[in-house]
Amino acid sequence: MQRTLEPELATLEAPVVWEGRGEQSSPLNQKESPVQPKEDRKRTRDEPELRRRGRRRRDSRDQRRRSRSRPTERKAEAEETKETPKKTFGKKVAALALHSEGQEEAEDEVEAVPNTELLVLGSSESYSYEWSGDEEEIIKAKAARQAAKEERRRKLEERRAEVQRKADEDLWCTASARCGPPAAACRVRMAPFVGFLWALLLTALRGSAVPGWLGPEDPPPNTTLGHSLPRFEQTGRKHRRALTISLNARWCQQRAPPPCHLLAGLLPPARLHWSKRARRLYPRRPRWPGWPMRACRIGEAANPGPPAPGTPVGGERGSARERERSPASGRGAPSRQRLFCPVPGCLCADPTRAPGWANVATMRSHIDAHLSGSLTGDVPASWMQTHGRTRCLVCGLSVSERHGVHPTCRPEARAAAPDGAQPMDIDNLQLPSFTEIQAARTPTLRHVPVAARHTWNHILTRALAAVVHRNDERAWRELLMLPQCLLCAPTRGGRRHSKAVAAYTLDRLHRWQEGERLSLWSSRAVGRPRRTTPPSPDAKSPSSAPPRSPPPSAPPLHDLPVGPDIAPDLVTRCLRAFPSDTAPGPTGLRVQQLKDACVPGGTEAFLAQLAAVVQLLAHGRAPACVSPVLGGAGLVALPKPTGGVRPIAVGEILRRLTGKCLMSVVREDARQLLWPVQVGVAVPNGAEVAIHTVRAWSRRHMGSSTKVLLKLDFSNAFNCVSRAVVLEEAASKAIGLDLNLAKCELAVAGPVSETALQACFPAALLCDGGGTGRVQSNFDFLGAAIGDDTFIRDHAADRAAKAGDLLDGLAELTDPQVGLRLLRACGGFSRMVHSMRCNPPHSQSIALDMFDGMTRRCFGDLTGVHPTTAQWQQAARGLAHGGLGLRSCEHHASAAFLASVGGSLAACAELDPAFSADEQKSSPAVSAALAHLNAHLPPHQALSVEAALSSKQRDLSHRVDAAGWAHQLSQATPIEQAVLHSEASVGGRAFLAAVPHGAGRMEPAAFCAELRLRLLVPDADADAWCPRCDGILDRHSYHAATCIAGGERTRRDHAVRDLVCQWAVQAGLRPEKEAAHLLLPQSPDDLSSSRRRPADIFIPALAGSPAALDFAVTAHTRQETLALASQTPGAAAAACAQHKVAYLQTGHICQQHGIRFLPMVVEPTGNWDDGAMHTLKHIAHAAAARTGADPAKAVATFLQELCVVTRSYRACAALRRRAELAAT
Repeated sequence: MQRTLEPELATLEAPVVWEGRGEQSSPLNQKESPVQPKEDRKRTRDEPELRRRGRRRRDSRDQRRRSRSRPTERKAEAEETKETPKKTFGKKVAALALHSEGQEEAEDEVEAVPNTELLVLGSSESYSYEWSGDEEEIIKAKAARQAAKEERRRKLEERRAEVQRKADEDLWCTASARCGPPAAACRVRMAPFVGFLWALLLTALRGSAVPGWLGPEDPPPNTTLGHSLPRFEQTGRKHRRALTISLNARWCQQRAPPPCHLLAGLLPPARLHWSKRARRLYPRRPRWPGWPMRACRIGEAANPGPPAPGTPVGGERGSARERERSPASGRGAPSRQRLFCPVPGCLCADPTRAPGWANVATMRSHIDAHLSGSLTGDVPASWMQTHGRTRCLVCGLSVSERHGVHPTCRPEARAAAPDGAQPMDIDNLQLPSFTEIQAARTPTLRHVPVAARHTWNHILTRALAAVVHRNDERAWRELLMLPQCLLCAPTRGGRRHSKAVAAYTLDRLHRWQEGERLSLWSSRAVGRPRRTTPPSPDAKSPSSAPPRSPPPSAPPLHDLPVGPDIAPDLVTRCLRAFPSDTAPGPTGLRVQQLKDACVPGGTEAFLAQLAAVVQLLAHGRAPACVSPVLGGAGLVALPKPTGGVRPIAVGEILRRLTGKCLMSVVREDARQLLWPVQVGVAVPNGAEVAIHTVRAWSRRHMGSSTKVLLKLDFSNAFNCVSRAVVLEEAASKAIGLDLNLAKCELAVAGPVSETALQACFPAALLCDGGGTGRVQSNFDFLGAAIGDDTFIRDHAADRAAKAGDLLDGLAELTDPQVGLRLLRACGGFSRMVHSMRCNPPHSQSIALDMFDGMTRRCFGDLTGVHPTTAQWQQAARGLAHGGLGLRSCEHHASAAFLASVGGSLAACAELDPAFSADEQKSSPAVSAALAHLNAHLPPHQALSVEAALSSKQRDLSHRVDAAGWAHQLSQATPIEQAVLHSEASVGGRAFLAAVPHGAGRMEPAAFCAELRLRLLVPDADADAWCPRCDGILDRHSYHAATCIAGGERTRRDHAVRDLVCQWAVQAGLRPEKEAAHLLLPQSPDDLSSSRRRPADIFIPALAGSPAALDFAVTAHTRQETLALASQTPGAAAAACAQHKVAYLQTGHICQQHGIRFLPMVVEPTGNWDDGAMHTLKHIAHAAAARTGADPAKAVATFLQELCVVTRSYRACAALRRRAELAAT
């Protein structure tokens, strides 16, 4: 195939290419082909636009050159440029055809742009041009060249016009042969470039009967393909697209072109790659439509149902907050029925013309438009009734029938109510009755979310104020239904859903403020039904229980004495006396919820209203209809050791708080009235007093044949006692109680004859139904064993065995921090405290030693740390002496028994006139306990009987721990002494008292690693090289706290700084981290002062002056301070603090600038320097004053969080290095 160009077209200037792309950009690399490459065609610009750009660039470049260089320098640069040819890549290149005039124009173009090259087609030479000479000569030369260029441009345009005319004539002939004269006349001026015409040629060949020609007719003879496709001036993209559409209008109507294989030999392979525009002429294969089931709801998603009660921000509001769901899409998705306006004559009522609505919720705005009169027509009442809608009494728009009035319209409805009208009648609401409130038993939140506490305080205070001022049935109903409506526990709870719970609670609180009542009551989350186990055969049925005594008749209010005044301080003290986990009453109100209402800024108002309600109840002025709710209680059945169940009544919190306040007022009067008949009212350790009195009486009458002890029990005493008789303080014994002889016991102190017993006691008390005697010489009294040593030992062993089940359960916990806290608080020593205080220690030493072994085994299974005997002795000490608080029952039994006996001597003498304190002091049990106690003390610290009996158990146990602590320090090495001193400090032991939640929780592996460090348990048998630095990793991993590699030190310092800054923000101290420009230059030559940053945290005002807190962590095992740290606790931190003050005179310079420099130095265990501890207490007290928390508790929490952060990084560093050593 012949490929030539017209002679006239060869004189045209080739396009100018910007940003060259190497060899492919140069026309020299296109070999013999005069056709432009595809990359050059895309970058071609029109000649007028190109010249305008070149002119602007020449002017700007000349101006820059004149401003930055002199003529002589420019001439030298030009000569240097001529000597060294420049590279052609990345610069403006002019590619011209071999024509004299075109070459001259190109030379002018290149001269205007310095540092460019001219490439001549057909030659390998390259020329470089640069300006040279003086400035005036340059200007004259440029003017001459510009005039010559304009003349050449005029001539070139004339030649191009002639060439275009000839090209139009050829295109007319070619287009007329295929499309006809009209189409050719319309598109003759839009001829595409040569490459695009090749695509049109191939399309014509595919659509024709004879491949290779433009049409079905044969071409004229002696006609070449090259002459039939001339090249013209290039057109724009839109023009080429329009021309393509016009030329292919008739081709597209033909049948699909058959595949043609004759073109493979017509063109080179490089010409078979067509442009995107050419590809549009061919039919393309349809694209893949995508996943067929995308955006389709499948299974439960197709019918999601109503939102769960735990959905945050009002998801439980039912139809009032429903939203139109996206319709199910995809193949086979069922179409939902659309809803249309029920008003006759409305345009939206025509199903053929109106789009309709998906549900009633999206239709409400249209219905409200009819109700408000914006649209004509009345909404049928039947439609409103069918969909549960009614008209609001205030605005007249639609509202749910259960609401009656919009929440935003309620204030206006109350304002428009007539005098004397009941608000319940105005709101058209019927609140739940007291019986329904009491029987609902809705589970409530244990804690009010922090984000909702201020709103809860506001609502609860207003509810209490309404009860105080109105004291009517409606106010009491709203107060009693308040916890179940607002603080009901959602379906999903826990730490993972804490934000959803907070949003859920806030939404309900806001709805209550808007006036909703019944909607909140009906939408509360009802808890799961409680599991009920079938009753045992021995359990009593309700029908077999004795009848209850009728409630006493309430005397007239004016006949009762006036109740005492209850101050808010007393209510606050009694409220804090309740444990935080106190169970709620029937209405669900908890003590912790009342405590959470004490928020900053609202505590005084809340406590004042709460005290007023308590005083109202104490004076008996509550309505009679409220008495069953406040006086009622929920029953919890607990199994009795001897069979049967014991009902535990959990009353209402408001009634219990009132009773606690009244008992605090009459405490002393009640003791004087009931003592010594009743030892459980206002008598400290009343049960222990009774036990020691009975034990002394038994020992005193041992061997007597005339002395017996009788234990009495009444049948269903709580329910059958006559309250009326008790209230009347009758002296008669007929108060409605009957003896339960089956539970009564008879004990003898000596050899008493059976005949004497039968003459004094009934037979049912002496023998059971089988004829077995029931008279005992050893018996159980209030949980203590009274009898010989064998009976006491068996009794203690049985108690220890029962506690073993709890220890086995604790050993299975996965979190050692939680398990150790439970073991120390309620699973270990505390299980045997009552037995140790009431029974002689020498009689139960075997059982106590067995229980210590069970505790040790539980600790090992829980933490994975199995200490030696010496290490377990350290763990058995208190936290202040380097231990874990797992006290040994065998070591501390004597201290517990002596403290109990000494504290009850005076009360025993009042209870039993024959009781002798001197005999008790000289008794064998007291003598053996004192000898056992002195055996654990140094000889010079031995106690006498009087000193031991006059001491508290805490003091005696502290003496035992101090003796063991001193003995361990005397046997330890200097580095072990330093570790023990640091571990026993207040900050070092704080992680053991931290609540394992939030900032106080440690990872299990890190916690166990810190326990090993505290108990001096080695991590390895021998020292090894640290895998992170060129140091030695010792057996106890002390090196991990000071290793310079790994990044743990930097992260630890930043974590401690950020935590202190966070508390300072809570305290409102406006801290600033890494504050710059605190120190001003001392002289003009002083450039270092302004760059220094002496404060990790800068506080503008702390204790009266600006403070710069500089944090540092120093190890107590460093050789520089090891001698001091082994003798004095905190010596390493104090030495580091002094060094920071003296370094570069930082303390003195800060003082000159009016800033107090405070070094905050802490050891890896969490032990702070004394000055730093004082600063931390200031910050904690400020935070407590702002949040209303207890200052002492705030300080303890602050130290616990700091200790957890510091020790966690040390433990992670040690674990990391041990793992890397094990891997190698």
